[in-house]
Amino acid sequence: MRFHQICNKLWLTLQRITTSDVPAFNPAFLESSGFDNRENLDGLDIFLPRFSFKWDAATDLIVRGGIGSFSGGQPSVWAGNAYGRDGLSQVDTGTVTANSRGNIAQEMRDALSNVDVNTVPDAFLDYVRNGAESEINFNDPNFKVAGLIGVINWQRTTFSVWVIGCKMYFGLQSILMLNHRTAHIGKT
Repeated sequence: MRFHQICNKLWLTLQRITTSDVPAFNPAFLESSGFDNRENLDGLDIFLPRFSFKWDAATDLIVRGGIGSFSGGQPSVWAGNAYGRDGLSQVDTGTVTANSRGNIAQEMRDALSNVDVNTVPDAFLDYVRNGAESEINFNDPNFKVAGLIGVINWQRTTFSVWVIGCKMYFGLQSILMLNHRTAHIGKT
């Protein structure tokens, strides 16, 4: 006679983001959007409880399962975009050639004539100095670390195939993942 054993496990995990650095303050962005672009996600966390079990239901049947909360890892890349794309550190000028048409100012096109490769034309320097529009990435002050709830069920049984004289394993697994926290990243 075999004892039908049940084994349970409980995990409690807390993931927390910590950083002391902040992106450069962009007052024009605050004025136009109402958002302060210096959000750095410091102190955000997500609680990830998980429970699992293993049940030796019979000599040749094992049933495992679990439920828990999972996260896709730290949002370091998303949060880092706010530092490099603050609207101050980088300026998008587009590609300008002597044949450019459209929104490129005539004086910028003219500045490309007889260019000295050792200096930047004054028209381009003025464009940057006078607050050229640039893409700004910012971290939403209401950002929540994304998470999923997962339910997993797995069974394995063994049986012998008498014709070839070996033991065979047969398994069945099912996984259900539900989104319970969605990440939101700001971009203008």
